Amino acid sequence: MKILRYIPLFIAAVATLVSCEKNEIEFPMEHIDAKLSQIQLYYLVPQVANNANSIYKVEIDDQEIVQPNNAAVISVNNFIPSGAVAVYYATDPKITDHRIKMYKGTSRELVYDRTIKLLPGKQQVVVHDFDKDPVVIDAGYDEDGFSFATKPSFWSDSTGYVRLYNFLYEEKGVPYPGKIQYQGQFTKTWGDKSKTEWFNVGEPVAFGEATSWNAITVNAVPAASYGDTRVDYRIVDENGDVIQVLNASNKMVNYSDYWTLRPGRRYMHFFRGYRTQTPVCGVSSFGAL
Repeated sequence: MKILRYIPLFIAAVATLVSCEKNEIEFPMEHIDAKLSQIQLYYLVPQVANNANSIYKVEIDDQEIVQPNNAAVISVNNFIPSGAVAVYYATDPKITDHRIKMYKGTSRELVYDRTIKLLPGKQQVVVHDFDKDPVVIDAGYDEDGFSFATKPSFWSDSTGYVRLYNFLYEEKGVPYPGKIQYQGQFTKTWGDKSKTEWFNVGEPVAFGEATSWNAITVNAVPAASYGDTRVDYRIVDENGDVIQVLNASNKMVNYSDYWTLRPGRRYMHFFRGYRTQTPVCGVSSFGAL
């Protein structure tokens, strides 16, 4: 009886081996030169986030990007390619002047048509005004184009990285005039609920600029946890005062927000929208790693 019991398992194992031999698993991938221009396209034009303002078709050089079910390609305050971290579009190396076209709404109205030059390597192309060229920002990778600089490995259980991109408008057509300083704080330990002092997250940046990648080391947590830690953020002006922004109740208040930091991850914080008008400003957070 014991022999009969194991015969089906043996047959299944043999069938699996034969199946693997007949159907070789492949990973079709093409090596990309790290110096080739690779882009993510961000759509940060201050607008109400609805379907009418979404982009339904994008053209990058001679490549058309649409959704097969006629859904939006990019929603307001989002980017492509989305759905996974560290994914970029590789451009044709024979093209030096790259043309970007964007079509808004289900009627696919052409609202953006610009030709730009790109940097070698990975970069973010940020469309923030339909009447202006996009801002091109280096994505901050190491020279190899595939990795990031990190702190020593013994901090890896408690360190995440944050980078701020400044696309704050004062009002329609008027970028915020000064530099802004991103700052953070978090609860000291699981037992001690007091907060750390405010610390700078990167250097002050003007409109269209991004900080360097900044390590935020939080307190180590039990091994059973992912180490997720709430980090509170504020933004101060060049005088050290917390900037005030219009809120949903049409009142000017000190800017504040919070995001979860997971050790080992890298987060891009895009500050966008109007400081004194609607749609009100805020941060959109995306993962880079």
